[in-house]
Amino acid sequence: MSSKTKILIIIGSASENSSNQRLMDQILEKTGPVNFLMYDNLSVLPHFDTALTDNHTPEEVLKSRLR
Repeated sequence: MSSKTKILIIIGSASENSSNQRLMDQILEKTGPVNFLMYDNLSVLPHFDTALTDNHTPEEVLKSRLR
């Protein structure tokens, strides 16, 4: 059994090269004996990809954008 701590990192942005991604890359470079698994593919989940609402935008999304 490994003695390393395991941590799952979920990048909170689906944008490529986001500030969240760059921040986590820096942390991973400087971290000691921890086993990180980074999940950075949120764009395959429709509610994380804002480009999916560029066309045929639901009314509720339009309303919230006006606030």
